[in-house]
Amino acid sequence: MQLRFTKIGLALALGASLALAACQPALPPVGINDVPVYPGAVELSADAPSADDVQVQEWLNRDARDRRLPPEKIVSKRFHLPKDLNASEFMSFYSRALQAAGWQSRWGSVPTRQAFTRGAQTLVLYVLVDQTDGATELLMTLDR
Repeated sequence: MQLRFTKIGLALALGASLALAACQPALPPVGINDVPVYPGAVELSADAPSADDVQVQEWLNRDARDRRLPPEKIVSKRFHLPKDLNASEFMSFYSRALQAAGWQSRWGSVPTRQAFTRGAQTLVLYVLVDQTDGATELLMTLDR
């Protein structure tokens, strides 16, 4: 008798948990302008040359392919980062700021690429260092 009630109780608890999860409101999508900007970063215009235009285009194409989205469904922004950038502080800033806004880290920390998800959206941060002058850029991509 005790075993039967335990199975029924487990089934009811599981059903209630699933029902509560289904009732959670979906997170509203955010725009790329809602993503925090690293202190001291300066936004680059869309037509500004990149430290490596070929690499930037490759990353944008990879994003579209990985997300199985047409390129027009992904928005991007680029920033010039401070010369004295500390990679660990940079990643820590984004981990804290984005997690506080409901984003979850999608991959482990990679020096040049970090992804976060929030609801159905994916945000990817790419860091590009110009090998000629050491200038550092951030490419930020987000699903619409």
